[in-house]
Amino acid sequence: MREKGDSISRLSEIKEKLDFAFLNLPFRVKIISVIVVSLTVLVGTAITGIRKLQRQYDMLLYHTYQTVLTVSADVLNDTLKNTEEYIKAVATDSVIQDHLSAIEKGEYLSAQTVRSLERELQQYINDKLNPAVYGMCIYMDKGVFYNSTYKIDNGYDSSLGTRFTMDELEGIAWEALDKNTVWITEFSDSYGLVIAQNIRRIHPMRLDSLGVLAGCLNLQPVLHSCTTRLQQEECCFSLLDERGQVFYMYTNMGEEIDFSNQLEKDQEYAVLRQNGSSYFVIRGQVGKNDWDYLYAIPYDSIEETIRKGTANIIFTMCLCLLLAVCIAALVLRQILRDFSKLMHMIDNVSDTDFESVELDNQDMRRSDEVGVLMRRFTRMSDRIDCLIRDNYESRLLIQEAKLQALEMQINPHFLYNTLESVRCCAKLGQNDNVCSIVEALGNMMHLIMSNHNNEIRLEEEIGLIDDYILIQKLRFDQRLDFSRQVDPDCYHGVLPKLTVLPLVENAVVHGVENCPHTCQVVMEIGKRGEQIEIRIKNRGTRFAQDFLRKLRDHEITPTRHGIGLLNVDSRLKIYFKKEYRLEFYNEAQWAVAEMTIPYWTVRERDRGESYD
Repeated sequence: MREKGDSISRLSEIKEKLDFAFLNLPFRVKIISVIVVSLTVLVGTAITGIRKLQRQYDMLLYHTYQTVLTVSADVLNDTLKNTEEYIKAVATDSVIQDHLSAIEKGEYLSAQTVRSLERELQQYINDKLNPAVYGMCIYMDKGVFYNSTYKIDNGYDSSLGTRFTMDELEGIAWEALDKNTVWITEFSDSYGLVIAQNIRRIHPMRLDSLGVLAGCLNLQPVLHSCTTRLQQEECCFSLLDERGQVFYMYTNMGEEIDFSNQLEKDQEYAVLRQNGSSYFVIRGQVGKNDWDYLYAIPYDSIEETIRKGTANIIFTMCLCLLLAVCIAALVLRQILRDFSKLMHMIDNVSDTDFESVELDNQDMRRSDEVGVLMRRFTRMSDRIDCLIRDNYESRLLIQEAKLQALEMQINPHFLYNTLESVRCCAKLGQNDNVCSIVEALGNMMHLIMSNHNNEIRLEEEIGLIDDYILIQKLRFDQRLDFSRQVDPDCYHGVLPKLTVLPLVENAVVHGVENCPHTCQVVMEIGKRGEQIEIRIKNRGTRFAQDFLRKLRDHEITPTRHGIGLLNVDSRLKIYFKKEYRLEFYNEAQWAVAEMTIPYWTVRERDRGESYD
């Protein structure tokens, strides 16, 4: 009557849990705790909603400014492109080309040549088509030449009229010679944005380098025209180079914002904090130079509004919590009386006193939840009593019948493959192989057809696998490479017959069919604590994701081997109940079938009877 004992044990566990939950601790505290938790969740949900609303507002704010910023970035990008074209036009000017070619040939560097170069550069500076270049410089090994106003007074800002140092010119020339046209941002504080162009000889078409042309672009008027529509009472506009370093910043907020290490490269917008203030920052790109722009506006007023809303919600929820606790205290007394009665009924069932589990007429007429619970518990106790007295032995017979039926589904599959191998060897005249196959087949059939409790030791199942592999190696010749690693401590473990062999058969058949060369199959069996872990893996096949679940739910149409795998799963479930695990997955180049079962030397239902 083990099932009767199990039912009583389960009811005792239920009783202990109910005792702990409703008797050992004040039930009033439990109810109040539920209310507190519920209202806390409600408060959290409300705050989450506010945060979500804030994110939506941030997104709207981002899209509002991003539209204007994109247009401004396009204007700036067009200015940069026009400047590049303009500088290239200067570099290909015939007068400049002739003078530089003459200097390169080693002719006398006269003052007239220098003045001619300066005048030519100055004409381009004064040109109406000039985008925003205020100064130009040509650097070559035999001299450095500036436009005439840059040399003395650039006419815009005397601080920008300082000449480049030779080290700076050499650095600029090095980058221009490597890339032909390059923007340099490191001198933005001293000279503005610098563009450098490698001057190549085009008369004649030799394309060797004559020198480097450097132009200085004043960013302030350019960016002022680009960002006019963005300049609020408080804002900050910055440009970052490809290294993420700020090389230009306009701000009217009284302080410069430190963007370094605060905004990720792929972030389109974010809220930054500095010196106790919050700023909403938008990021975008400027053309092909891999530059970014950052636009920041104050965010403190928005955050203050959100904080006030959150505080009002929490205060309202606390009032609701206090009211709910007071109401709950008024109804707890009746609920506690009902639960005490239910606990008395559970005590009777735990003591196998089913006759005492009865309800009076008043409880039978009750329509509330507790009355329904009592009536259902009464019906459940009656069914348990009926199950224990009338259905116990019949259910055991059904379970054994399922084991036998599942075994009969598997045996013909092994027999068919074995006889097919015998037929092939016999046709080829391989008598020794026929003898080996027949001997292995006899060993397998002797063990499979025996009805010793439908279970065997793992050592015998491994023997079955060895006989099966012998047959398959003779069948597939050199196309099968099988290896096994077995922990001897696992040999005495018991399990249902034919639960490991179908996994090996599935790996061999599908692996050989899908491998153009040798199929590798590995069986690993080890013991970990009180568990036996069995892994069968092969190359050449792949399991679908959630393969076993899809087989169970008929999402995959099973082949004959798929049916065998389902049978293995069913037999393990009947034998070990929930104390097993069967998985099919992929690991690198291997398809892996993994089984974990408890290490039993005798089946649990045999109550310690030895297995011979």
